[in-house]
Amino acid sequence: MSHEEGLRCGVAYLRTPTEQLQTIEQGSKTLICISFTKLNIHLLLERVFPNFFWIFIDCYSTASKCYKETPQIP
Repeated sequence: MSHEEGLRCGVAYLRTPTEQLQTIEQGSKTLICISFTKLNIHLLLERVFPNFFWIFIDCYSTASKCYKETPQIP
């Protein structure tokens, strides 16, 4: 799979007023995968959804592998 065919994956966490990070959907991570493009999609998402804390990783295989490689937040 080439770089252009990869996935850009992100985990969205709700940003609380105390800056604690709490996951969406009652404690579960929400993995959002979008087709990789040359645009900085993650910057657009951060502007459109400012109440979410986004972690992005580039994953050039399947979404399931991408999910396993997602960083953990305490």
